Amino acid sequence: MSPIVRTAVAIIGGIVLAGLIIALVESLGHSLAEQRPASPFIAALLGYAVGAAIGAILAKRFAAHGIAAAWSVIAVLAALALINLFAFAHPWWFAPSAAIVFAGIGWLVTRRSAS
Repeated sequence: MSPIVRTAVAIIGGIVLAGLIIALVESLGHSLAEQRPASPFIAALLGYAVGAAIGAILAKRFAAHGIAAAWSVIAVLAALALINLFAFAHPWWFAPSAAIVFAGIGWLVTRRSAS
């Protein structure tokens, strides 16, 4: 398989896996919404963190251009999260928190280990 195709498949796989994880975590958070009104938003942030991390790690591991693929997954997820912000009302703290989550996960996943 050519490196470009391998990288594209890894990015798509990372995005799909991240989306599934985010949906699962968010659905659990929505089930708790009656007891705690902020739980869907906290679950969304947790879902973003776990989904972005696992999706980026998958892309980094299997892509020919690992770090670029990992950042691509995170960038697509961040863009989708930004679209979600306009879909319905969010608390004031949600957007900055989501930005910190995506930047932090991107830094953790893509940093090079000291040799």
